[in-house]
Amino acid sequence: MQTEYTNNDFEIAGFFASMRARDLKRDVPEFPVRKKTNTMVLWTVVSGLAASLLLGLFLINHQNHEEILLRDQIVFYLFEDTHHSTTYFEISAESSMDAWEPATQFLLEEH
Repeated sequence: MQTEYTNNDFEIAGFFASMRARDLKRDVPEFPVRKKTNTMVLWTVVSGLAASLLLGLFLINHQNHEEILLRDQIVFYLFEDTHHSTTYFEISAESSMDAWEPATQFLLEEH
């Protein structure tokens, strides 16, 4: 199968051939050579900073966590006896809020 070329095809081919010839005559600057850095020192510094940051966060978090657990809490319980129309309260010192009841617990109780 033969392809027929028209005058327009030869003009386009000549145009790109002249562009290619001009491109070959141009001076192309060389890429600058990058200095080789010591990556071992860089990684040591970065990992040391990351380890220091993690250790600091762990110590701060651990210290705050202990303060909360060691503190005793005084809890006031208010009881209301609806049958005898009396109210009384109890005071207890606890290290955690194990027996907490919401303020609206009385709405769930049947009388």
